[in-house]
Amino acid sequence: MENKYPAEAYSWSIISDECAYKTMDKSTFLWRGTGLPAEIKSFFKADNLKRPEKKELDLFVEGDKYSVRIEMDTYTTPRARLFWNADLDNVIKKKFPKSYEQYKADKAVPKTTRMRFTRIDQEKDRYLLEFLGLDYDGDEKKTSYAVIAENDESLWEDVKGEIYHFPNKYKNILKTGVKVIYYKGAIQKKKYSQQRLSDAPHYFGYAEIGEIAADLNSKKGDLFCGVENFVEFKRAIPIKNDNKYLEVIPESQKSNYWRDGVRKINKEVYENILSYADKKITSSKTIQLPPITGEFESYFKEGKKKERFTTYYERNSINRKRAIEIHGYDCKVCGMNFSSQYGKQGDKYIHVHHIRPISSVEGEVKINPKTDLTVLCANCHAMVHRYKDQTLSIEELKGLLVGTLKVRD
Repeated sequence: MENKYPAEAYSWSIISDECAYKTMDKSTFLWRGTGLPAEIKSFFKADNLKRPEKKELDLFVEGDKYSVRIEMDTYTTPRARLFWNADLDNVIKKKFPKSYEQYKADKAVPKTTRMRFTRIDQEKDRYLLEFLGLDYDGDEKKTSYAVIAENDESLWEDVKGEIYHFPNKYKNILKTGVKVIYYKGAIQKKKYSQQRLSDAPHYFGYAEIGEIAADLNSKKGDLFCGVENFVEFKRAIPIKNDNKYLEVIPESQKSNYWRDGVRKINKEVYENILSYADKKITSSKTIQLPPITGEFESYFKEGKKKERFTTYYERNSINRKRAIEIHGYDCKVCGMNFSSQYGKQGDKYIHVHHIRPISSVEGEVKINPKTDLTVLCANCHAMVHRYKDQTLSIEELKGLLVGTLKVRD
């Protein structure tokens, strides 16, 4: 068989016998259907459809089945159209409510959402339908966009989707509110292959930059930021499509563009990359950092109570980082250092303990890493919290360790 893919016509693109994309437009939001160009009919096995014939299909969206149909319109030169019913129409409106309202008001909407049809049954007309891309945010303010690179091995203990460390030279690009695409370069060590979506350079998620804070251990003015609303993709997005880079590379940077760990992009590039995205995990965690004061007098909140099967408290990873910067890796009760005890296996390992039990406090609590937190080895930490109704102080546990304090009833 000759290589006939990708096949493109109007807002449609067929990339294989099993997969086709449709860029969503006004018809998909308002008219419960879309035109089906002659070049695309073969994907749905509707090549020979004639007026007034109809072809029934089943689409599956997140496990639910929706009946749709292909039929020829009544124009002199008949055209094929794909129609669906109110149930699927409601799904579309629910997924992209702002885009729907914009189209309903006859306003322009960037075409950044797509439908992906994947054939799941060769014998029957059954297809998996997925919706890709982001809803129109309606915000015309000057939002900035960037790509941030994540290394397989980090010197700064970054946490994917939570904390991102960056050199001072990027401070004018990464600011609170900037929308970012996560990027990984080509794999350098095969041992990381299972932790990546691809060994080749690729994009793997998007997020927004939260609060910015100084790295107090850096002599070069490095910074780190909280990362908010992180969403990881199910599949890697290659950096090229049809042999063309998704990022626009300035002529002056063609030789060294990919060396930059943070790269400013425009809204068009950002939305184009996201149009290929298949979302996976959404993290609603918000990491708030203290202001850039270089001190710890300014601190941030922790503890926001949540009801599930039990009550638990968020543990802010920035608080942990700050506490270790202040208190080090030696247990404040017994003095144990995991690195000294276990060598490389115990390097940079320690528990962070809340001196004031936040489980006893309602609502949010302001945490000062210098006065409210300390560091303990695993054994001492377990002893502090052994009984639910009794949390020992550091001094009390020290007393127990040397046998000078009797345990309270």
